[in-house]
Amino acid sequence: VSSNEMKKFFAMCIHMGMIRKRRIQDYWSTNPLLVTPIFHSRNYLSRDRFLQILRFLRFADYGKMIDSDRLKKLRPFLNMTQNLCISMYTPRRSVAVDETLLLYKGRISFKQYNPRKRARFGIKTIALCDSINGYLHNLKFIQDRVSDYHCRYLHAPSIGTNSWAENFPDAQKLPVSERIVVHLVGHILNKNYCIYADNWFTSVRLARWMTKHGTTLTGTIKKNRGDLFIFFSSGITHNGTENYFIIELLVNLFYLMKQITKA
Repeated sequence: VSSNEMKKFFAMCIHMGMIRKRRIQDYWSTNPLLVTPIFHSRNYLSRDRFLQILRFLRFADYGKMIDSDRLKKLRPFLNMTQNLCISMYTPRRSVAVDETLLLYKGRISFKQYNPRKRARFGIKTIALCDSINGYLHNLKFIQDRVSDYHCRYLHAPSIGTNSWAENFPDAQKLPVSERIVVHLVGHILNKNYCIYADNWFTSVRLARWMTKHGTTLTGTIKKNRGDLFIFFSSGITHNGTENYFIIELLVNLFYLMKQITKA
């Protein structure tokens, strides 16, 4: 297979994603109701050649696979894509970390269902994006339950020659949800970035850790996490009021809202 053929193959895959049909063979159909003229062009691969490449396409060396990695067959391709996303663009100062669900309805062991997400069925990922334009800067796939992240997820091959654990050994004392953030943003620490996250990731402990490494953390936080529990249990419950308090070098702003109930 030549490099030119592979370029055509991937271009055709992208094109197929824009023009949906029931079967792959239908793209080369001569039926007036199904015909797609550009697929009969000399610039495109023939049907048999396309299917042949699709059948034998591989992204990894089977002799170098890690058995515990459920994405082992795609790992070299995913690592290459992540490296390109990081090297091709420098995000603005404000970046966001959040979970997302990539639509996938095929058969896969770690497919998840979340009725609150638009996709509902798919592969759960944690993404690091530019807060201004939404550029995807880094992405990690979730292959198992949260309790298994340290085995299947956080110790997976990461960007660069050294893993995040080697660069930031003190991060291993953090809980799993907070180590995920460190894993995603490890390459932009000590560069005065501001990271935004929701209450599943945010804690006073992580904010202190980020401050220590020249990074700001902003996000919602659960009142029963760490040092905030004592403050919120002190009886301050005035609805519609805005207050702030300081824990060491961290400024915490909170706003109490009346709960809106529907009949």
